[in-house]
Amino acid sequence: MSSSNNSNNENPIQSIKEMTAKATSSLPSLSLKTIVKTTVSKTNTMLSTLEHTKYTMDQNIHGFFSSRIRPLLTQMSHYGKRCIVLYQKREYYGPQIVSGSAAAVSSIVYLRRGRLPAIVSGGVTGVGVYTGIYGLPKFV
Repeated sequence: MSSSNNSNNENPIQSIKEMTAKATSSLPSLSLKTIVKTTVSKTNTMLSTLEHTKYTMDQNIHGFFSSRIRPLLTQMSHYGKRCIVLYQKREYYGPQIVSGSAAAVSSIVYLRRGRLPAIVSGGVTGVGVYTGIYGLPKFV
């Protein structure tokens, strides 16, 4: 036994060559053409899977957008146009807007804080809304 260990220890390069020869002889021989075919096939399969997943996601998003979001945007556009028309006519309804805004704010504050804060906040709101509708007076 010690003689076989000595022979392996004395010539390690020879033993490495023998181990390499045994390892490479057990592998199947693959040509470059086979490797390229396999790589192309696996890549095409992966790309096909990714494309199918993206298409499915796009269809789900498009379905959600067309069924849920588009009607909401249509309604928002309609009401937005109505708000613009009302905003352009705000000076015609100035007293109603000022008094309604002051009354709404003061009633909410009255329920939460009491009479005096409601009067003050209603007055401040009325002045703010009046300024927003008619603008600041021009003093010459």
